Amino acid sequence: MVSKKADYDSTQYSKDYDAFLKGYFSSDGIKPFSHEVKDSVIGGVNGKFIHGYRFDKPTQFFTFITFLHGRAYIIQITFFTSLTEQLKESINTFLNKVSFSIEAK
Repeated sequence: MVSKKADYDSTQYSKDYDAFLKGYFSSDGIKPFSHEVKDSVIGGVNGKFIHGYRFDKPTQFFTFITFLHGRAYIIQITFFTSLTEQLKESINTFLNKVSFSIEAK
């Protein structure tokens, strides 16, 4: 059974997200990107959904991060073209198929 929240207190949960996001956005490969971060649920699990984009190039990425049972899980989709309706549908189809079935040990 998957817990919808991490198996540690909410203060630690927030600190882990903050530390991850600070490190993630300070990396050289991500610095040129503008981004939005939203709370989200994918595969029945709470996490952060990040949309990164550039104004000077069509490069974009979507990243979902969650912490379960003391581990970080990251799903990232990157593409180098404009975000078309067909691409949006493909991304949504992929993300709707994601599920977590990790047991705490």
